[in-house]
Amino acid sequence: MPQLSLTKIQYSKYDHPKFLRLLSVLILRIYTSILLGFRIKTIQKLPNGPRIFAINHPTTADPFIIYSIFPNAKVLITEKAFKVRAIGWILRKLGHIQVTEEKKYDAFEEAKQTLLQGKDIIIFPEGTLSKKVHSINEIKTGITRLALETNSTIVPIGINLLEKGIKQYKVKTVKGETLISKWYLFNKYIVNIGKSIKLEGSVKNREYVKKKSIYLQEQIQKLSRKYFYKRNWNS
Repeated sequence: MPQLSLTKIQYSKYDHPKFLRLLSVLILRIYTSILLGFRIKTIQKLPNGPRIFAINHPTTADPFIIYSIFPNAKVLITEKAFKVRAIGWILRKLGHIQVTEEKKYDAFEEAKQTLLQGKDIIIFPEGTLSKKVHSINEIKTGITRLALETNSTIVPIGINLLEKGIKQYKVKTVKGETLISKWYLFNKYIVNIGKSIKLEGSVKNREYVKKKSIYLQEQIQKLSRKYFYKRNWNS
């Protein structure tokens, strides 16, 4: 299985704000290269955009790590992250999409417009952290509707890691609220990029939308378990 190369960083290929985007990617790649046994596995060449990268969500670090692989994509990320000092400022400057319980439709519309403009998004369709590292919660149908309404390609991705590597930390928001975050350190973190999915059907067909959402959930589930029973993670 081929590995996706991250060695070449070309400043000209970064969207505005270029410097902040490049700096954030460099910091994240230092984190993944020093503190993680980081690997990316892909079975095919990535399709042309617009693309929806759909991923399971075992740790708080996942949106940032996946963003470092696809630095021009917009991440749909919980409003809690926007409340953390410095991190929230960076997320806003980079144009990532804030997801709130009260205004989920707004996030859907912003993601839709991003795709219609030919740009990529990164989404964690469970809507919250996975309950178990090798199991995915039931995913929302919004991702299937997004793909159908924008004619975008879904790229399923499974994050494969070990439970023992997850550490809990307390983080303060700008308003003094305490959040519990789960970060992954000093263990193997494999990103499995699966075969792309192009949907054809009507968004008004609820049965079809539900069926394809279940299919996508199954694909992400398989990718998140791909190396779970293998001792040689480098293979």
